[in-house]
Amino acid sequence: MHDFPSLDIDPMRLADEWIGQPKLFHRYATAAADAQAKVDQLNAQAKVVAAELETSARQSPGSYGLQKATEGEIKALIPTLPAHQAVIKKLNSAKYDLALADAAVAAVEDRRRALENLVTLMKLDYFATPRERDGVGMEEESSRRYLSKRVTRPRNAEVSSDE
Repeated sequence: MHDFPSLDIDPMRLADEWIGQPKLFHRYATAAADAQAKVDQLNAQAKVVAAELETSARQSPGSYGLQKATEGEIKALIPTLPAHQAVIKKLNSAKYDLALADAAVAAVEDRRRALENLVTLMKLDYFATPRERDGVGMEEESSRRYLSKRVTRPRNAEVSSDE
């Protein structure tokens, strides 16, 4: 599993986003559980392979290049054997997949919190659109305010007869 969820949220379609959220969470939570099961399976397999290799090394230490089958030499030998390395490589890959799956689940949980915050903002009229007040259009009101600021004269200014 190396694909990531779409985290984009359309604030104008919050209802649709909320409807899809549980399915999105279930999808990635299931993938994380599957990845954990794979890691557990490979951990068990690695232990079995190590035990089989230890038994084989004790029975015929010479075939592994050992003089004596001491516990320390056998423990040091196991990680160098190709059969053990192959299982460990698969295990590490599965752990990586698990970390990605866990990150995807966390991202979907963050998305849920973002949806909750957007709903709160919506309730507070954060996304409000401009409205007319008392029958005066917003453009007209804005123009009136702009002109009143620009056309004001100093208090002591004389009015010329040209005006």
